[in-house]
Amino acid sequence: MKKSRRLLIAAIILLISLPLTIFAGDWDTPIIPLDPHTHKGGAAVMENVVNATCTEDGSYDSVIYCRTCGAEMKRTHKTVAKLGHSIVARETVEPTCETAGYQTGECSRCGITETVEIPATGHTYECAGLNNEGNFDFTCSVCGEGTVSYSPEYIYAKWDVKYVNHHPSDFATGYFLDVCNDKIINAKDYAIIRNAYNQAQ
Repeated sequence: MKKSRRLLIAAIILLISLPLTIFAGDWDTPIIPLDPHTHKGGAAVMENVVNATCTEDGSYDSVIYCRTCGAEMKRTHKTVAKLGHSIVARETVEPTCETAGYQTGECSRCGITETVEIPATGHTYECAGLNNEGNFDFTCSVCGEGTVSYSPEYIYAKWDVKYVNHHPSDFATGYFLDVCNDKIINAKDYAIIRNAYNQAQ
């Protein structure tokens, strides 16, 4: 009877001392996990988000936690490129042949305003025929101004077969060879130019 009682007491002491082999002093820091498992990552979540602006990059941390215990498994810092301004036009002044225009806009995100110059279009010349001095006049078909004159001798000297069957705009001064105003430099133009040249001699 006494032997059985001693065995019972020894068993109780063993059970009481067993947790001491699992935990070392600090009960909040287990040495041997009671429920060991393989971490299984969940969907990445965004943390420490800094939103990008029109002029500054943004950033965030992409973090994956274990679905079972919540332990952090992976953290990746990522950068978001700055957005740039999104300009919405507020006022537009169209250019003319000789005067530049402009467009004023405002960013729909940050409210900054900016003005962009629109270059002058330049004159679009068409032949107005021979004037009283026997020269060819060319007047802008858009504004009706900016008239320039060239002598038959000058135009005849500029004629070259390389211009034939080309649109006048293909060349910087091609407009003064299209005396027929049919938007193509061809034999009809040459005949008129040569006739005016012969009469001027």
